[in-house]
Amino acid sequence: MIHAISRSSCVEGVAIVAGSTYGCNAILSICPDGCDAPNDCNCQFKAQSAVDGYLTQRAQNGLIDPLANIQGLKAWLFSGTADSIVYSCVMQSVQRQLTGLGADVQSVFDIPAAHGWVVDGRDFPYPRSFPRCGHHGPDYLEDCRYDMSWMMFNHLYGPGLLPMASTYDQQLFNNLVAINQAAYVPSWARPAAIGLDRVAFAYVPTACWSNMATCKRHVKYHGCGGGGVQTPRGAVNIFYEETPYIAESNNIVILFPQTVAADSFRRVNPNGCWDWEGYYDMPHFDTHEGAQMMTVLAMLNDLPNAVNAGNQLLANMTIDTAFALLGEKTNMTALE
Repeated sequence: MIHAISRSSCVEGVAIVAGSTYGCNAILSICPDGCDAPNDCNCQFKAQSAVDGYLTQRAQNGLIDPLANIQGLKAWLFSGTADSIVYSCVMQSVQRQLTGLGADVQSVFDIPAAHGWVVDGRDFPYPRSFPRCGHHGPDYLEDCRYDMSWMMFNHLYGPGLLPMASTYDQQLFNNLVAINQAAYVPSWARPAAIGLDRVAFAYVPTACWSNMATCKRHVKYHGCGGGGVQTPRGAVNIFYEETPYIAESNNIVILFPQTVAADSFRRVNPNGCWDWEGYYDMPHFDTHEGAQMMTVLAMLNDLPNAVNAGNQLLANMTIDTAFALLGEKTNMTALE
């Protein structure tokens, strides 16, 4: 949400899954649970004027892009009815905020999903690897017989979207590249000091390697606890979300920036969330001066070079070996 609002001049569409409004941090002193609402949804509704005022002030001060840019922006929103971490009423506030700014909003709030990424296991070659709907499991993936990735991309990119690649061959695994995210952190900061890992990922469709400038670009922000994925097992999770298969068919380069949890001594952002409330003592974290956003934009602007200097984490790994990294253990753990 911060990316879409603060840098709206370079954003064509946004998808938000179990998130909160831009400026929700403005009400935390009034409603400590107002941005996830495990106890009381009414507080956020009553304090919404504080959020709106925060957003307007940021724009008037030139700290974020003009709000007029949101007019017509494609926005796809998802909230599972069984989500007990970020309640649907929080996402309803996101819907109201974007609708009020004139965005083209499509909301999906009726799937019985828990907190996580939802797939349709029927169109995946290893369907038994997914926990059942309403049980997100340790990797926050669940099979609700609903293809979240496809529906999201279809709204953002239009009805001309081609079906996802059905050939689960080695080339797709080779196309996932680990890049040096630390090289794009502002010179005045250290990656860990602003909550960023030293490594990010990018999926580069086969047809995009020769001329990346001709391909579309998409940024996929992981949820809390989903950063720091530097192992093959973690990288395979990206394929479980199915986004690479859709990207492959439609020539969409996907950047997967990565956060890292702060050390327990500081007790700041221990779950490795993206900075949505000013974890790192930077008052302009959600503006043009936000260090995390500056890093992501720098990677986007230099993506061909970043990819060419990266390494293929899953190169030479067979498909059976890759998916066996998760396999039955993930399924059984999730059902306990």
